[in-house]
Amino acid sequence: MKVGIRVTGADELIREMRRYGDRANEVMDGALQKAAIDTRNEAVAAIQRGPKTGSVYPAVRGRRGSAHQASAPGEPPATDTGTLVRSVRWVEAPAAREWRVGTAVQYGAYLEFGTSRMEARPWLFPAVQEAIPVLRKRLVDGMERLARGR
Repeated sequence: MKVGIRVTGADELIREMRRYGDRANEVMDGALQKAAIDTRNEAVAAIQRGPKTGSVYPAVRGRRGSAHQASAPGEPPATDTGTLVRSVRWVEAPAAREWRVGTAVQYGAYLEFGTSRMEARPWLFPAVQEAIPVLRKRLVDGMERLARGR
């Protein structure tokens, strides 16, 4: 599962960026990369942050660990084995000035969006929502620095 952020409706910013050429592209690339890193880090932190308020399941015999407290619907998933957390990555799609954050673990999407038998435990989209205002500020601040000649 991958989630992307597309910057739209920023006509004035785009006109300014064209005026500064490659330097503006560097500002955008840096801001997008930082947004991807921030998104990944917040998604992982949300999964690891506790305590959760869902059902408690007893320890599984033959498996290390103790009882597991699951997340409740609407909460980020509770980490159990750490597989989802370890799988969350950010990558650059070099041809498209695009950064992606996601997981190859199939159940990551089931947790994010829910299934017919389980309500959603969003973990990635809330992290994207947190990253958007920070991305916007980085872009504006970077362009203002260019305009001042720095």
